[in-house]
Amino acid sequence: MRQILLYLENLETRERNILIAGLYGVIIIVGLFFIAMPLYEKIQKTDRKIAGEIEKYRELIEIASVYISTSGRETSKELSLSEVEKLAGMAGVKDRIVSLKPFQDQGIEVSLEDVDWHSLVRFIQNIKNENYLLTSFAMEKPGEKPVVRVRLIITE
Repeated sequence: MRQILLYLENLETRERNILIAGLYGVIIIVGLFFIAMPLYEKIQKTDRKIAGEIEKYRELIEIASVYISTSGRETSKELSLSEVEKLAGMAGVKDRIVSLKPFQDQGIEVSLEDVDWHSLVRFIQNIKNENYLLTSFAMEKPGEKPVVRVRLIITE
């Protein structure tokens, strides 16, 4: 250790400046490779996950719009609030219903909160299986959680 200190004391000013600049360069390079690069990779991974979730969201909107455009079906039962509650219970979203009310004497409006994708799809499939029509479908963009808020209007 003494030899290193003695060597450093004997260096000229120009040589010290070159040594200090070299040490700064090494610190910057190490910082880039061991700190900045892993952070950049994490950001890229998060961006890919977000893009995947957005794609799932778009697919669900497309499926819903195709379903909404389907018409001319014969319903097996008369549409009622209790029937919609039964369908929601079968899909496991009954406890997520925020609002359930008649809509303009032609259907029923259902508002759901914090519904996961799988339960929402099961609920829509139950509606389809009973030959009811989904005439309106509105969904808020998903946040950090994999759950959504949905407003549906179901008609016969």
